[in-house]
Amino acid sequence: MTGRNRGLLRSIILLMSIFLISCAGKDSLPSTTGAEQEQSKEAPVQEQSTETGKAVFTPIAVSKGLMDDEDPENPAGRLQERCGNVSVRIQAGNLIGSGIIYKSDENTVWIATAAHVLDNAQDSVKITFSDGFATATSSIKRAEKQDVAFLLVAREALVVDGTDHGENYRCAPVSLEAYDAVQEGDLVIALGSKSGVGEEAYAGMLLQDYVLLEDFGVYMMVADVVTKPGMSGGGLFDAKGHLIGILCGVSDDDEVAVAPLLSLMALEE
Repeated sequence: MTGRNRGLLRSIILLMSIFLISCAGKDSLPSTTGAEQEQSKEAPVQEQSTETGKAVFTPIAVSKGLMDDEDPENPAGRLQERCGNVSVRIQAGNLIGSGIIYKSDENTVWIATAAHVLDNAQDSVKITFSDGFATATSSIKRAEKQDVAFLLVAREALVVDGTDHGENYRCAPVSLEAYDAVQEGDLVIALGSKSGVGEEAYAGMLLQDYVLLEDFGVYMMVADVVTKPGMSGGGLFDAKGHLIGILCGVSDDDEVAVAPLLSLMALEE
């Protein structure tokens, strides 16, 4: 597909996404009490990687593109070292997933994730950052059709006892030009937080840059890359570290469904 045709397709899909996505804003959930918080800490949790839409997803067992983590030429290891602090770990009720710091301004930090990670959200969602600092938010902005959502964290919530934890994090590199340049067969890297924040990074290959997935009813990307339970909501990056999509699920053929960057851009409107 030529750059011109990809740009035209991108414009059409973006307009369709904006039309379909609900921009009603964030859902306000009631605050939890201290007792409820203590109970939630003791509740068993499971790593989220299963249902979204009509499909049931299971983790990939093997990826042909996976390289040894100690290999100095390992692109996954390099990205993990460079961009690990753009990741977060998300606990919503008894489900654990991943998220990516998408953007930040003086008032709000926007964290992108897969919407199904938040299916069991109760009073608030716990977010753990790369330095171990954790906070909670009840502000959620969900897409109506795509399996993506934003968690909105007040910037001031990252400042505790005079320490600004926000200085330890960064936003994922986002470039529409880089997204448009990605082609089928290109190297891609999945980054998630199963074992710990940003602890999983796996190299693979983009199989399809735009395909209508019937299980979701929307256009998505498809990749051959490792994902494990708890990586749902993590990011898919190109070889240079640009965010190109959000990990949503895995098919019976061990192919990863990825919500494209365009779906996030439409949701932030």
